[in-house]
Amino acid sequence: MPLVKISLGDQSWEFELGRMLNVEIMAIERQTGMTAAEFEDALNKGSMTAHTALVWVIRKRTEPELRFEDVVFNASDLDVSPVEDPAAEGKGEASSEDSAST
Repeated sequence: MPLVKISLGDQSWEFELGRMLNVEIMAIERQTGMTAAEFEDALNKGSMTAHTALVWVIRKRTEPELRFEDVVFNASDLDVSPVEDPAAEGKGEASSEDSAST
């Protein structure tokens, strides 16, 4: 699964979907009713429930008491985009933005 950059207002995270912990996937299953495969598919289809669950899981890593229902944001502030790996594409160079975030 790809590495994605999630931007929400002035916050941003890079997150590798394939590296989620089992307890994170189980929490998403409990909150959304989606299996891991359905969750990934829903993310690809732009499901706001799936995107909210993704933000929730990421934030819970630093805010363990955060409840799913407390993840409230303006939908237009959310951007999820793949992070391209220049080395994997044979480019061998990263943009200045990529260098600053790593």
